[in-house]
Amino acid sequence: MPSTTAAAQGSVGLDRERFGFQDAEPSTLAMRTVALTRPVPFGRSAAEDLLWLRLLREATSYAVRLRWTLDGLPHFPLDALIHLVPPTGGTASDSEQLARSWSAGYRYGLYYYRQGPGFVSVKDVRPGQEMRRLVISEGSDHFLAMTGATRLDQLDAEAQAAVADAVDAGLALVAEEHLLVLPYRMRNWPVPTLPSEGKPPGEAVSGPAPHPTARGWKRLPWSR
Repeated sequence: MPSTTAAAQGSVGLDRERFGFQDAEPSTLAMRTVALTRPVPFGRSAAEDLLWLRLLREATSYAVRLRWTLDGLPHFPLDALIHLVPPTGGTASDSEQLARSWSAGYRYGLYYYRQGPGFVSVKDVRPGQEMRRLVISEGSDHFLAMTGATRLDQLDAEAQAAVADAVDAGLALVAEEHLLVLPYRMRNWPVPTLPSEGKPPGEAVSGPAPHPTARGWKRLPWSR
């Protein structure tokens, strides 16, 4: 696979040049290897962590093979981030240990959403959490607005009112007026099916998203 030092879109407010980033559309980096030239600093502030996590989310969404080194520890627990492309190592013993745990738990397709006509479906099979499938029907436009926002003040009043429910549902993180929707948009198929989903390891699933009324799906409070 070709290698590049370009970065996926979503690193708003970060000094991309220091890390070897170039302006590029994430779609042009899909399935490519991207190597960051410096360790990525986590733990300096929760808000800055969200910006770095946004970069990881977009890279994961486009299946970018991102190679990066963890410097410091995130403000957020690993079980909330395990679905994002993991670091290849750390700069110290604690960050190296977290990098190993992150890499060991990561699988492509652990936590993602798909956009359908008038609804958004969300699948969450992150390890250590209850497996769930959600559907957002009325209010899906608010969710989609959140996915593109980096700050709360970029949302209209109705979307801002929905943020608290999204946070309570584990769909988003907020810190110092910064916002990050955790699941990434699924753009690459097939997605491996996990043994815990009741299918043989390695079996793949593809095709259209389940209908909102399909068994096993439920509505969020703000999507009624």
